[in-house]
Amino acid sequence: RDSTSFGAALSPCYRRPPALGTWYRALLLLSNAVRAEVAASTSMCNATVSACEKGSYWREALRLLLQTLECNEAVGVEPNVIGCSAAISACQKGDEWQSGLWFLETAREHHVELNTISF
Repeated sequence: RDSTSFGAALSPCYRRPPALGTWYRALLLLSNAVRAEVAASTSMCNATVSACEKGSYWREALRLLLQTLECNEAVGVEPNVIGCSAAISACQKGDEWQSGLWFLETAREHHVELNTISF
């Protein structure tokens, strides 16, 4: 078990049209990777956030990225424009524009480089 294996298992969770429980499966896989002491990667976190975004689970997307922002040095995962844009998109899909704006500002405060897609 390594990050490549978990990454491969996460891939169907965000690439396919949203299926019932796909976002939950992605969160479970990421949680299992952490429990198995597999070093989480930015791509693993992005895939999980994207799965939450596709399922319109904005709270879970934000929660995961906020945890990553707060402890990125401890876990070695650097939040980037891909994950942040997916989280903001999840807020938009959930009609939670205030949360999206708040997260946008939080990401900027943590020096995450964003682009026009994020806005």
